[in-house]
Amino acid sequence: MDQEIQRQIQDVTKQIVDKYQPESILLFGSAARGLWDKESSDLDFLIVKSSVPRRGIDRVLELEKLVDYKIACDFLIYKPEELQERKRLGDPFILAILKESKTLYAKRKSS
Repeated sequence: MDQEIQRQIQDVTKQIVDKYQPESILLFGSAARGLWDKESSDLDFLIVKSSVPRRGIDRVLELEKLVDYKIACDFLIYKPEELQERKRLGDPFILAILKESKTLYAKRKSS
């Protein structure tokens, strides 16, 4: 993966952290596997955030109003308990994401 895409990932991640305040951000898909292709790939982010709208589309729209990105991005946004439930149920999609993903951000627990 070239330096330009690394900068794009860092920029999008920083904006999400600063403007959306998630608990965590994971990168998955071709970029996480090191197979990102300028012609056909996008950046895939799984974001965990406690306080989000009920509907998935509303979550993404809320985030997209805050983040300015110059590359194609897809966002999956889950509450922590939703993600835990999907893992508990053995959701193959979520399990595959978690297996291949790279953690870009994790909020520190307050003591």
